[in-house]
This record gives sequence, C-alpha cells and structure tokens, in this order.
Amino acid sequence: MTQTTLANHASRLMELPNDIKVLQYKILEKSTSSTLIAASASSIEAKIRVEIGSELDPNGKKIYSNAETRSAEFEERTQFNSELLSIRATYDSLQKEIQELKIQIETLSNEQRNIRSILNFFAGGIDHL
Repeated sequence: MTQTTLANHASRLMELPNDIKVLQYKILEKSTSSTLIAASASSIEAKIRVEIGSELDPNGKKIYSNAETRSAEFEERTQFNSELLSIRATYDSLQKEIQELKIQIETLSNEQRNIRSILNFFAGGIDHL
C-alpha cells in the first residue's frame, strides 16, 4: 500500500465522524417529524372512535353496542379515510428513510473500523490510531 493510499485512508478516517454525525442529525429530524405525524394519525383515529362510540339509532340506543362491532366499524372507517391513509403513507415513508439512514450509518461505521484496522496494521500496531 502506497503512502498516498495510506494518507487518503487517514484523511477519510478523519472525515467519517462528521459524515456519521450529519446522518444522525437527519435521523433526529425525521424522527421528530415522524412523531408529529404519528400524533396526527392518533388524533384522527381518536375522533373516529368517538364518533363510533357516540352514534345512536333512531331509538336513542348506541348503534355499536359492543367492542367487537366498534372495532369492526373502526377498521372499516379507517380503511377509507383518505386523510388518515395519506398520513400513514407519509409516516411509513419516513420510517423507511430512517431505516435507510441507519444502514448508511452502519456502513460508515464499518468503513471507519476497517480503515482504522488498516492504518493500525501499517503503523505497526500503534494504539493511538
């Protein structure tokens, strides 16, 4: 391995912590957005549950009188609620992006360990690398 290659590896090793930090901040940002979106979805779901629980027939009796029928009606209504479906799609997309960023961080961390090992090997095992 040439001096230039070793110097390039050393330079890359110095850049990697910042590259990892940038990705970690992106995860933080997306996680915050994801939490807000999940809260929006929960709010819509709560409204649907309240509507279902308070619906009465013409005689003043609850239309959905037991948990099983309320649950079935909830599933039905949430499947066709376009706002909720959009929010869920956005949430799922953010979660996928977060997972992809975590994979990138893991890849950079592996690269960092590998470069550190290579430089340590060529430095003759000096521990301060």
